[in-house]
Amino acid sequence: MTFFMIIFLRKRESQQLGIVVKDLVATKTDAGHIDQAMQLLYAADNNFRIYTLTYDKHYLNIYAGQLKLIASHLDSAVDSKQGGRQMEALLADKARKSQLFLQTRLYVDSLLQLSQVWDTADKPLPVQQLSNIQVAQPRRQADTVITTETAQTKGRKKLFGRLKDAISNKANIQQTNKEVRIVQHDVSSNNKAFTKEQLQKIQDAYTKFIKEATESHNNLKQKEYALVVANERLFTELLHQMAALKQQMLDETDKRRLQLGQDIDHSLYKLDKHNYWEIPLILLMAGIIIYGLIRLYRYDLALLRAKQDAEKFAQQKSDFAATISHELRTPVQSILGFTYLLEQDKTPETVSAIRHSADMLLQVVNNVLDYTRMEAAEPVLRQEKFAPRTAIEEVCNSLAVQAEMKSLSLIVNIYFPSTLLVMGDAFRLKQVLVNLVANAIKFTEQGSVTVTAHVREDNLLQVSVKDTGPGISHKELPLVFDAFSQGTNHYHKGSGLGLHISRKIIDLHNGKIHVESLPGKGTTFYFEIRYQLITPSPATKKIIVPVSNTSPGPIIPAGIRLLVVEDSILNQKLLALMLDRMQASYLIVSSAEEALEVYQRESFDFVLTDIDLPGIDGLMLTAMIRELPDKKKAAVTIIAITGNVLEDDIALYLRSGLNDYIMKPYREEDILEKITRHHQMA
Repeated sequence: MTFFMIIFLRKRESQQLGIVVKDLVATKTDAGHIDQAMQLLYAADNNFRIYTLTYDKHYLNIYAGQLKLIASHLDSAVDSKQGGRQMEALLADKARKSQLFLQTRLYVDSLLQLSQVWDTADKPLPVQQLSNIQVAQPRRQADTVITTETAQTKGRKKLFGRLKDAISNKANIQQTNKEVRIVQHDVSSNNKAFTKEQLQKIQDAYTKFIKEATESHNNLKQKEYALVVANERLFTELLHQMAALKQQMLDETDKRRLQLGQDIDHSLYKLDKHNYWEIPLILLMAGIIIYGLIRLYRYDLALLRAKQDAEKFAQQKSDFAATISHELRTPVQSILGFTYLLEQDKTPETVSAIRHSADMLLQVVNNVLDYTRMEAAEPVLRQEKFAPRTAIEEVCNSLAVQAEMKSLSLIVNIYFPSTLLVMGDAFRLKQVLVNLVANAIKFTEQGSVTVTAHVREDNLLQVSVKDTGPGISHKELPLVFDAFSQGTNHYHKGSGLGLHISRKIIDLHNGKIHVESLPGKGTTFYFEIRYQLITPSPATKKIIVPVSNTSPGPIIPAGIRLLVVEDSILNQKLLALMLDRMQASYLIVSSAEEALEVYQRESFDFVLTDIDLPGIDGLMLTAMIRELPDKKKAAVTIIAITGNVLEDDIALYLRSGLNDYIMKPYREEDILEKITRHHQMA
């Protein structure tokens, strides 16, 4: 706004200064109009005089055009209407008198030309014409006989007399006296005859005509002289008027120039006065802008640092979650593995309690890991064929031990067959069910937990989990799906991530989840997910084979030799027990360097390696194997054993040359499934 105000004031002062300068230039132009008019007036008078001598129309046209230019210059120079009308009257009078002068001059010149052609010394023209006239008379002829002739000539005149005769167009006249004697005789009728009296009358009339013409010529010359004098007087008056007008305009110009000079000085003073406050104001504004830029730079720098810190903290959180997950999964793996082996050997029932504790610890680890995944990036749902009834039954069967330990009834009502197949992510469905059912068992001290499942519209799965626990108050009910949020009565019983993760999973499916609860009367969770329905083939039939405790465990196909790289002594022992039970041929080493040396010396079909190894890690070991000169050894199937199973980690494993991965904690079935799949592909 300040800059716009300054520009506006500058523009207004500049416009006023421009108007003053234009007026100053215009006064000089008006004086120039007078000078040009005077020059044109002289030129017009010269052209008029040339025309009076040559009668060439070209000079007359130039004369008329110059008069018009003079009028236009005077109109441009004269501001007052009275002065303009006076000049126009003078020019009109000059044009009118010039026209009269031209007409008179034409008449005079015509008479002069006639007097120059006419020779008065010759016989008068009427006499010559009358001599040709025939008079009819009766055959008589008159002969004229001149007897005596006396010629009388006027005496020689002096100089002034001759000038007067020349002006009056008189010539020297000779008078002749003749004595005539007439003799008549009869002749033919063609003779000519006039009397002396008749000839004398004709001569007198003609002489009178000449005298009148001479007087007219003198009158015309006098009028011509009067016109020339009037034209000269008019021209002098016009020049006098124009000179007076020019002097008046010069005086006015001097006054106007003085006034305009004062106005220019005033405008320049105002512009300079504006500079006194405009420059400090501009400097102030520039200082404010620079200060704002510095503050903005500091804020941006602080924001950048905060962003870097946030990214660093996020990375630390991810690393922490991955590290904790790995560190927790390693002992959990040992607990679950040894528990599984003890259960197979029919140890006492306390082994079930150990397995239950390990499962609970694994659930907490999985919740922390899933929360980290979902906060870092949106997970991708897998699309695979599965039976929803089977998934629900597996979750309920695995949690039945926990319900039995608390003397709770776990009731499962599924109202659709196991032959119903859909396309979706079975693992995420089990994860939601585990969180809801485990929470119901955890917070219920007596009574029952009921799981009810329906399929509506052939592809909409609706599940409810109802318990008879203490319920949730109305204040706490809107917060049950928030992260790290728990009720005041049971804050010590978990991490508070299960329900938050469940809602995230349902949102990924574009489904719905909600809760209904009354304090003292239990809680019911409802959720629904829409799947893509798969119509089973008529030849497809599900065969369920009961598992006997006396049946042998999974067996790895014969002829497959494994190289296992694991640095943990407990995990080495566990893997050795599992592989022995699966009747596998294997070799376990503790480092990547030892594994590379053994692998180059001996032959193996699979390499199972941990990722976090001391020294050379599993990724570098994979790269070194892929670069071996032996193409067959370089193309061996390498499977990672790791607890870092974030999406970024898995993508990194596959880019580094690993063929697959086994997530800790693992079971014998997981190892067998990976080896069997890749063996069939080979």
